[in-house]
Amino acid sequence: MLKSLSIRNVVLIDRLDLDLQKGFTVLSGETGAGKSILLDALGLLIGQRAETGMIRTGCDKLSVIGCFEPEYKNPELQNLCSEHELDFANEIIISRVLTKDGRSKIFFNDQPITLKLLKEIGGLLVEIHGQYDNQGLLNQSTHLNVLDAYGDYGEAITEMQTAFENYKKAREKRQEAEDNFEKMRTEEENLRHWVQEFCAVRPKANEPEELEQKRREMMNAENCWRIFLWPRMR
Repeated sequence: MLKSLSIRNVVLIDRLDLDLQKGFTVLSGETGAGKSILLDALGLLIGQRAETGMIRTGCDKLSVIGCFEPEYKNPELQNLCSEHELDFANEIIISRVLTKDGRSKIFFNDQPITLKLLKEIGGLLVEIHGQYDNQGLLNQSTHLNVLDAYGDYGEAITEMQTAFENYKKAREKRQEAEDNFEKMRTEEENLRHWVQEFCAVRPKANEPEELEQKRREMMNAENCWRIFLWPRMR
């Protein structure tokens, strides 16, 4: 639920701090009183488009801060925040600032986030129904969460997620072990091949010295041929 909403310099609103209690809240007023501005300000906190025209005349920027308290355990929200390393306990404070040059800053509990991520989080925190909006119950992606919340399966879901994470880690370790085994088997085959080639050569004692001696003799022989041929060519 939305616990509080703070608005600064949004259209006609100079400063507004709204505290909400649990239960059903109704905002009423004549046409032009600013009810739609409150919805527009709330929309900024759930990822709706921000336009510089929303900044109050004579001001350089607008800001909106909302404090939310999830009504029930929402695994999808928890997983999304965990994936992006966003921490929250019982409350989520989202703030958004828009300046006249079109720059926007968004914070989730003092941690900067992107507009794309804000849209994902906002869709899990707030549901706004308009005349032509599709209701969340018609969105199939929310059906499992509704059923899980109704059945109070939060603990069972957590256990299943933990078991699945352990399974993935075990699968990765097994794959790593298989890769290492295949690598060692390849190295063993190479070593056996090199040993076979080495044994086929049948090296003898003092063979390196004998080969070096033959090399020197061949080089000396080549030099002798050069000395012999050079005078005759002249």
